[in-house]
Amino acid sequence: MKYYLFIFICFLWLNFIYLNRAVYITPYNIGFWQHEFLNTQIVKGDKAKRWYSDTEIYAITGYKYIRGENPTQIHPEVPPAGKLLIGGSIILFGNENLGNLILGFASLVLIYLLGRHMFSGHSPAALLAVLLTSLDPGFRASLTTANIDIPQLLFLLSSLWAFLKAQNNPFWFGFSSFGLGLMMATKFYATAGVLFAVYCVFLLIKGRFKPFIYFFISLPAAFFGLALPYFSAFREGMTLSQFWHFQGWLASWWAGNARVPWGGIFPIIFQGRWYTWWGTKEIVRVGEWTPLWPIALVLSVFLITKFISIKNFKLKIKNYPILLLWLWSFAYLAFLSFTSPFPRYLIPLTPFFYILSICFLKYLSHPRVS
Repeated sequence: MKYYLFIFICFLWLNFIYLNRAVYITPYNIGFWQHEFLNTQIVKGDKAKRWYSDTEIYAITGYKYIRGENPTQIHPEVPPAGKLLIGGSIILFGNENLGNLILGFASLVLIYLLGRHMFSGHSPAALLAVLLTSLDPGFRASLTTANIDIPQLLFLLSSLWAFLKAQNNPFWFGFSSFGLGLMMATKFYATAGVLFAVYCVFLLIKGRFKPFIYFFISLPAAFFGLALPYFSAFREGMTLSQFWHFQGWLASWWAGNARVPWGGIFPIIFQGRWYTWWGTKEIVRVGEWTPLWPIALVLSVFLITKFISIKNFKLKIKNYPILLLWLWSFAYLAFLSFTSPFPRYLIPLTPFFYILSICFLKYLSHPRVS
């Protein structure tokens, strides 16, 4: 069965690439965007003639970063790692979107590896998780634009995968922490902070002292991952003290963002309705919505009844890797419920709901094997 799934997934992606070929072969007009950058809201603020999209801003700023400009001076409110990768795509391929396609494929490989870890090496179940992610409209749409959600997903997956491997070999904690740092350097680091808290809770639940110590010893690698994308700023003379002050400014900038009512992410997941909070506060239909979102979320909730039990007032956990992904999924979902929700914020979440829902169905069909 796994061969048929693999062939179908390959056919699916060949068809996707063919249908979106213009997105990946159209050259990025560097001269035009170098000039147009001067008209963006980054330079002109409220006096800009039009509001340029995030993807347009990410592409031109990423190109400037890769050419050596200081990321603490140009569009500093969004960390530079994801934009640097977009700039690298422009340099290597002459196109701002092709890099995300490659990173998306790398993410699918990591989803497969995580799936094999969850399903005790069962390839068809792992491939099914890849298939569901491949069919997800939000994931597919993100591969056709110069966004930073795909790089964040890749760093998240790599950190989680290395963290699971570190449970048997502490050497991998360094790679997990490095991925955590790159997450912090891709978007505002609250999301990475959630992942760090999940790691700590997971290790405390396991109750093993040595892995906890090894993990904290590895945390300088997280700082390296955070600082590395700012190499041009350090080259211009930024000190570590100035770097920490900059990170403090970044935290205060994001803390001043719009406040919204609790739970705005749930209508997006369950109804495909996005209740906006600016202007006339319209209700926008989420074009990428799929019924798989609420179904996978509900199945993931029920999964906890299958791998956690309480006997004689003691917590018994049947599968620690599942626990880790479950903790991440619902900690991040809780975090999203208190923030300004955007549909693209589900990209670091839906692949894990797919894995967890498959785990639940596998438990139902083979409770003793899972």
